[in-house]
Amino acid sequence: MSENNQNTQDLRDAIIEGNKSDITSIESTKETGKWLEGLPDDLRGVKSLSKFNDLTSLAKSYIELEKNLDKRIIMPGDEASDEDWGKLFIKLGMPEDKKYITDEKKAELLKNNLTDGETLSLYEELFHKGNLTKRQGEKILNQIIENAQNANEELIKAQKASREANMAKFYEVYKDQTSEKLNILKGVMSKYGSAELVDLVEETNYAPVLIDLLLKLGEGIRSDSLVSGKSEPTISDKETAVKEIKRLESDKEFMLKYAGKSHVGHKQAVSELNDLYEIAYKK
Repeated sequence: MSENNQNTQDLRDAIIEGNKSDITSIESTKETGKWLEGLPDDLRGVKSLSKFNDLTSLAKSYIELEKNLDKRIIMPGDEASDEDWGKLFIKLGMPEDKKYITDEKKAELLKNNLTDGETLSLYEELFHKGNLTKRQGEKILNQIIENAQNANEELIKAQKASREANMAKFYEVYKDQTSEKLNILKGVMSKYGSAELVDLVEETNYAPVLIDLLLKLGEGIRSDSLVSGKSEPTISDKETAVKEIKRLESDKEFMLKYAGKSHVGHKQAVSELNDLYEIAYKK
């Protein structure tokens, strides 16, 4: 066979094979749509069904659709009950057990004194009443804590500035007498200052009005050794010393100073009681 004849034969064979392929495709398409012939006329005309090759494909698609039905979000109607709405919010992410804050987060907040357990429980109750999702509750809580931290930092700065300003005024007013006035102030606090009074002085950042009042009190009792530093009449006999020990140990205010190492009158109280014990029980 010549080269031209061979080429002609190859071309003829390719055309025949191509026609066979087209015929097979047409027959396959006819087979694909065959299952629709058994359906009523109104269903056979539904275009969306034509994308399924057979009844098996349609059945599989329906099963998948049914699996996803529970994931649908359907808004309750106007007549829906609170229970119906509750189911919707739970589906959206609202915790049924009202637990918006993890145990680890609670422990962290309590350890850092950022809040207390009762307040956290109130927050969780409020979040649940507002139908918040857990994510929403967490974000709101974080913002509340952040705001509280910022406010606390600002408060500490303001208190420090106020205290420094008041102490600067104290030094400015008394100048060379500052040391003496401070001793009088410490003596008054030690002798007559309860824990509440000490706290008050701290909380008011040594407010001039309060400090002046305490200084006037100290000036009025300047002869008292706890204020002026001068010695009180000495107890020298054992019997009197024992009675004084009993009196002091039954005095709640005195024992508060004696036991409280951070109390401004602690050192003086310890010294006084030690001196009495030495007199009462010395050999």
